[in-house]
Amino acid sequence: MKKLSILLYIFILSIISCKSEIEKQNDLVKAKSDSLFSKSIAIISERFSWINVDSIKTKYATIKEPKEKLDFTKELEIYTKNKVVQVDRILVVSKINDDKLRAIEEVQNKIDEINAEKEWKKSKAGRIQKKHPNWSKEDCVNLANNKVWIGMSIDMLKSMRGQPDNANPSNYGHGTQWQWCWNDLTPSCFYGKDDGIITSYN
Repeated sequence: MKKLSILLYIFILSIISCKSEIEKQNDLVKAKSDSLFSKSIAIISERFSWINVDSIKTKYATIKEPKEKLDFTKELEIYTKNKVVQVDRILVVSKINDDKLRAIEEVQNKIDEINAEKEWKKSKAGRIQKKHPNWSKEDCVNLANNKVWIGMSIDMLKSMRGQPDNANPSNYGHGTQWQWCWNDLTPSCFYGKDDGIITSYN
């Protein structure tokens, strides 16, 4: 009877120790599953905002068997890694396409600039600026359109109208004042100082 009791005691102990070993294994598997799951969920939340993580969490919570949980998290990890690779490839291709588009736009802008410059050089204003490179484009456009303004130079007037019919200096104690007149054009007379800048006209 004693032997039987000892055997029975050993048998019960082995069952208890086996159960605790199985529980330890299950705890390890669950810990590994939870760790993998947390990492995958973090990546999905950060990189793929369109994926509903709550439904994934709900599905994970319904799985009771540790091995099934581990299998689920391994599949989720593979899916997440594949999705990351896929999205990264898309981003690389998108960046390459953006770079190509930017390069094409730069080339097109350069072509447009060259064409605009060619058109400018062919225009009357462009030809004026070619003869007088220190004059601004705006001044050359105004001259090409026969506009006169205060602040223009006598040289600009001469390039547009030719030499004046009269150029009369006068000095009333404040330096030389000039009057340049074109008899058959309106306005006919322009006034300025020795610097040749037009200060008024009539």
